[in-house]
Amino acid sequence: MIKIGIGGNLGSGKSTVAKILAAYGGKIIDADEITHQLLTQRRIIKKIKKIFPQAIANNKVLKKELAELVFKNKNNYQKYYNLIMPEILKTIDKKLKEKNHNFLIVDAPLLFETGLYKKMDYNILVTSPKKLKIERMLKKGFEKEDILARLKFQAKEKEAKKYADFVIVNNKDIKKLKKEVEKIFKKIWK
Repeated sequence: MIKIGIGGNLGSGKSTVAKILAAYGGKIIDADEITHQLLTQRRIIKKIKKIFPQAIANNKVLKKELAELVFKNKNNYQKYYNLIMPEILKTIDKKLKEKNHNFLIVDAPLLFETGLYKKMDYNILVTSPKKLKIERMLKKGFEKEDILARLKFQAKEKEAKKYADFVIVNNKDIKKLKKEVEKIFKKIWK
């Protein structure tokens, strides 16, 4: 079974590309969705409470508070990354073993940083101008300060391009984006 990784910074359009590809019969494995599920598990909550006690209330993760703490500085980010990333990768590995789909699509913001791209048959990097990324995330309800803090900790696209089989520049035009994805799909299944 073919595995396709899709990476890119916050607001680049990774999830949109994943959905377009999935329309061809693939199943999406969404790293953000996995993270949200993990943050509801008691054992993960206990680990977070040890590092960021102020991000837990009534045995639940306060996501806004957690994000503020995590993206406050590199040390906090690294602590959180070391806690959550092995769990995310373990869950993705399990899902990659599923055989009941035409192909699998891994939608992961940190596809290239984590080395997850090495487990894929093909990797797509989705890029966008910074201004457009910010615009998209503002529409999703993020605050500008939060967006800039998160972008600071994400991969430099120049570095990620070295590992990508395909690079898509997503600059607003959905028709153009669909055509780009279709071209990539045809190259993969030629």
